Amino acid sequence: MADINASINKKLMAQIKKSAQKMKPEHKLCVVLFDEMSLKPNVTYNERKDRVSGFVTNGQDTQPEYADHAQVFMIRGLVKNYKQPVACTFSQSATKGPELAKQLKAVITEIQQAGLIVVATVCDQGTNDVNCIKYLLQEIRGILLRKSEEPEGNIILVNNQEIIPLYDPPHLMKCIRNNLITKNIQYKKDSKVQTAKWEHITALPRKPGQQRHKTGAKIDRLPLHSCKIPRMKVKFTTQLFSQTVATNMGYLADKGIISEDAKSKADVILFFDKLFDSVNGSYGKRKKHSKSLLGPATPNSVHRKTWTESKIF
Repeated sequence: MADINASINKKLMAQIKKSAQKMKPEHKLCVVLFDEMSLKPNVTYNERKDRVSGFVTNGQDTQPEYADHAQVFMIRGLVKNYKQPVACTFSQSATKGPELAKQLKAVITEIQQAGLIVVATVCDQGTNDVNCIKYLLQEIRGILLRKSEEPEGNIILVNNQEIIPLYDPPHLMKCIRNNLITKNIQYKKDSKVQTAKWEHITALPRKPGQQRHKTGAKIDRLPLHSCKIPRMKVKFTTQLFSQTVATNMGYLADKGIISEDAKSKADVILFFDKLFDSVNGSYGKRKKHSKSLLGPATPNSVHRKTWTESKIF
């Protein structure tokens, strides 16, 4: 059985350090991902080590409380395709923001000492994750202001290295979909203010026999009622914000089968479909992809153009 304890795994870090010494500079670029998961409280006794596990611990301090959550930290290469969990801690309920910030900085420091270059962190929009990022941003802002320096953008500093905190794109898509159910989206197109509503989606023909575009079969399988939507399932969000649904909606609006205002919703769906594709590419070695944005981001790819246009949508 592998000897894996809470906190940063020193043995893994030693192996990472050996690998980093053989890497090209660009292959050392990586991101740190962190997330939590729920556990069933349980206590076990290790006879060989005469140790009881199952309590709250960050690897240094152990509290006499049953752990029901685990916080996991992982590294992922940006240019070279590698990923490796490097640390975990156990807590009762979710790890609070300040403690999580402390753990994150410790993990990043160990990774830097191993020879890798951390350029960003990725997490979801859980309350404690958001508080962790806010805590680090405010900490850096205070340090810079005391030096009479103005903070530039949303960056955190760990050992004088700039790191960009990012939120997980699938989780952002879910939040956009959940907000759209109760709120409208307004944007400008050709100097005119357009409004996209959830009603534009629910108006799509779904019953057999109703007139629809040939791609409408996919819509029949989408849960569109607010009470029936699985809020945590990413696939239902990405199926909704897809080129198929946007094409179907625009076609039906042109034919007068649904409201002409639905064209604005089709534009929004297509926008988010392209934006999600641009941050959901792969390391695949294929030269051609079904969508150009699903390929890797390179100096000559369409990703930069897409991101620039997205800022003014």
